[in-house]
Amino acid sequence: MKPGDTNDLWQDIVCATAGLGPDATALRIPLWVALQGPQPTGRRQAKDILKAAIQVSPVRRTTRLATKPNPGLLFCFPFSTPSNMNNLLPVAREARQRGLLGGIVTGGDFSSHLTEFAGEIPVISIKQLVADLPLKERARNLKEFFRTYRGLLDAFSERRPKLASSLMANRGAFIRALADSVQCGAIFKRLLEKCSPSAIVSSSDFWSFEHQLCGHAASHGIPSFVIQHGTIGDFWWPFIADCYCVWGETDFDEMRRLGAPPERLAILGMPATDKIFAQSGTTQYDEQKKRSNPVCLILSHTHGSNFEPEIFQQFSQFFAQAVHTMPAVTWKVKLHPAEDDSFYRKMGSAVFERLVFHPKQISLQEAVADADVATTVYSTSGLEAMIMDRPLIVAPLMPRVREFAPWPVTGGGTYASSTQEFQTQFNRLVSERDYWNAQMGKQRTFLARHFANRGHAAECVADFLESYPDRRSADPAAKVSVGTLTAR
Repeated sequence: MKPGDTNDLWQDIVCATAGLGPDATALRIPLWVALQGPQPTGRRQAKDILKAAIQVSPVRRTTRLATKPNPGLLFCFPFSTPSNMNNLLPVAREARQRGLLGGIVTGGDFSSHLTEFAGEIPVISIKQLVADLPLKERARNLKEFFRTYRGLLDAFSERRPKLASSLMANRGAFIRALADSVQCGAIFKRLLEKCSPSAIVSSSDFWSFEHQLCGHAASHGIPSFVIQHGTIGDFWWPFIADCYCVWGETDFDEMRRLGAPPERLAILGMPATDKIFAQSGTTQYDEQKKRSNPVCLILSHTHGSNFEPEIFQQFSQFFAQAVHTMPAVTWKVKLHPAEDDSFYRKMGSAVFERLVFHPKQISLQEAVADADVATTVYSTSGLEAMIMDRPLIVAPLMPRVREFAPWPVTGGGTYASSTQEFQTQFNRLVSERDYWNAQMGKQRTFLARHFANRGHAAECVADFLESYPDRRSADPAAKVSVGTLTAR
């Protein structure tokens, strides 16, 4: 699917779900992903439908929720991935220190990530919330499921009949996503009737869990905030949260380009980078170091091939050729927590045996400190590599990659559209000091615009959340105060 096609698909989904409530709007991202993927097998569809039937079945044992969030900020941890955790945890810690943190809800069993809050702050998982639903609510879920199902089919048929056909061809994913949405809507409706947080804070409002929380919070007059956790794409607008806290001016401009109102945006910085900016001086590159076998670090995220198969097919061919034509380079790979080395194994032993895979437990900072040059297709870890003063090459350049990783356009690294171009850039970076310094200068200028409050983002976000009620009282019509806010 071409970039323009995916944008058109997104707009069709947005229009078809508009006005149908959060049960429907929570399906936007799941449907956008499902309708771009390959046709699922009949077995997979049957499996999804069975799981959905179990979810909306009213016959389940009900248990009372042992605890509920305290008054204060309610943090939502939808996923345990580093990009989500690393942007939320520093803010949650800062909120706890200020006495602002009332509770945490999680999209899974994230107890190993949240041990520091155990016994002090209520931490409630989706499993506990589902178990708390009474039989009457479960029966209502079933009715709501069929009502929304019919409404979505009618809306898609009216908007674009061909899209409605694709929806039915992916009915397993559609039904499963709808069951998730209806269930999440019910649990958060019930939770917010039991407690009254001052605000909701999440790293996303894309998927049903966090989308429904923000949606039901709005119906109770509770504001919701999302802290940016990844690279902005066309599907980031429209969002349901009251305010998106973005990393810097670049992302602010991009969100505005997509149509987001400026009064619903605040430039606060990237909490996940606070420690990296603070420690960046310790990973400065030794320009006098001349290794006979310079290290190229691949910031891998090949699990993305499930969503962007064309990009990673090109990457496979590009990378195999690079390994063959650059025998003096030591190729090291930092795998994403969600992937394994199977993508690289499929490239054959001639390539795989040239690779050195960092252990899973090694930190990104340690992996970058060991490298001369970093490269990625579009992983946001490339941004972190630049913070740690390593030159970044984004490759292979394709129109879709430019959408996901636009950083080189404004000085954040460089693009390489061919293996020869990659080799030329790499060789110059490791052998020409002036060339290295010139790229580092451009990257530092880019970082200054891309990240506000460098090293103090979590503190600044907490300041913003703490002062929001006063700002809202002073001007009820304005949802947020726009612009770059600096930590006090």
